[in-house]
Amino acid sequence: MRRKEDAAGGKFQPDVIPYETVRAKLMEAKGQVYIAARLLKCSPSTVYRRLENYPELRELCDNFQGEFVDTAVLQLHIAVGRGEGWAIRYTLDSQGKDRGYGQTRPDEGSDDRPDAPGKVLTDDELDQRIGDLDKRIASAKAGAPPAGGRAPAPPGGS
Repeated sequence: MRRKEDAAGGKFQPDVIPYETVRAKLMEAKGQVYIAARLLKCSPSTVYRRLENYPELRELCDNFQGEFVDTAVLQLHIAVGRGEGWAIRYTLDSQGKDRGYGQTRPDEGSDDRPDAPGKVLTDDELDQRIGDLDKRIASAKAGAPPAGGRAPAPPGGS
């Protein structure tokens, strides 16, 4: 089937791009609509209309997005396992709030104890805590008893 070009810059008319071509370009673009539109030489709204009319194309894009997020989460797990500070900080800020980690609003956390749950830490304080945890982990891996001869208290615990 021959594609027609419109008068507004050579983009293909939406009704003449075959379904399989749209699907193939979405596959090539890993579900990214704007990239697929560029490959198809059409507007992103044309591709979005196809996604509305063909649920299997929407599912294709959703599956690519899900795989992308899963890959990022796996890489985060690996980085945390390696003890990378940025990954630990991100994980605690985003997923550790119910355990007393993470950022709080300035009006929260009136408790002035250094280990108070919800206390906003400076970058230096957080780096110090991460460094202390790194030392404890390294010590535990080496078989040494924890500093002070007992296990550390949980955040905000006694």
